[in-house]
Amino acid sequence: MRDHLKKYLLMAIVTLFVIIVINNVLGDPVGTSVTSNSSSGRSDTPVNRADEGGQIVTMLLSATQQNYAWKAYVGNISGGLTLDDANEWTIYDWTLSSYTGEIFASRAGSGIAWGSINCSNASRMATENTALNMGSTDIDNINNTFGETSHANFVVAGRTMTGCPSEAMYVNDSSQVMGANALFQEIILHDGTNTVFTSVLEENLVGYDNSSQFDFQMIVPEDDTGGVTTTYYFYAELDS
Repeated sequence: MRDHLKKYLLMAIVTLFVIIVINNVLGDPVGTSVTSNSSSGRSDTPVNRADEGGQIVTMLLSATQQNYAWKAYVGNISGGLTLDDANEWTIYDWTLSSYTGEIFASRAGSGIAWGSINCSNASRMATENTALNMGSTDIDNINNTFGETSHANFVVAGRTMTGCPSEAMYVNDSSQVMGANALFQEIILHDGTNTVFTSVLEENLVGYDNSSQFDFQMIVPEDDTGGVTTTYYFYAELDS
């Protein structure tokens, strides 16, 4: 009888352990690591004229100014699914041949409440504008940049996101009409405290420059104060 009790007790402990492990490793996005990176920016050469004195020269000038209040991240992702314990010992894992999911960027390096994640709103985006020294009437502030709400529904930490502030990144140097079928969609989420910029993953699609293939393209705001650099932390949620 005691042997039977010991056996049942051991089975109960093992079952409880498995439940704890599953609850700890599934559901929430995880931090990412960067294996390679490069950066580039616009470079403009000024026009010039050499006119003789005594003339009145009428000029029609145009200029496209690089926007230092925003920065972009593009790239690809690799990874898989795993079943680990709290010490990251693996009992089994799965290599993914294709990827769906999201890339997340936030100023919050820890403490994102993924269980409370939901769409951001005008008030919360205005708060983020203030934190990054963006004016409430700036044409390029967060509210004006992400003025759409029509995007493909997607799931984050088990919760469906729909009707959030969103925009589509450019493809082949051209804008897209934002909608459920647009490529490289970016959506703004919020957990009640932190703003989370979210890029819905594609799979090796030609991006903004019509030559490179990317899994994601996203823009994030930068502090509009000269000489200040804003740190972002990147997370990912992969689905099979």
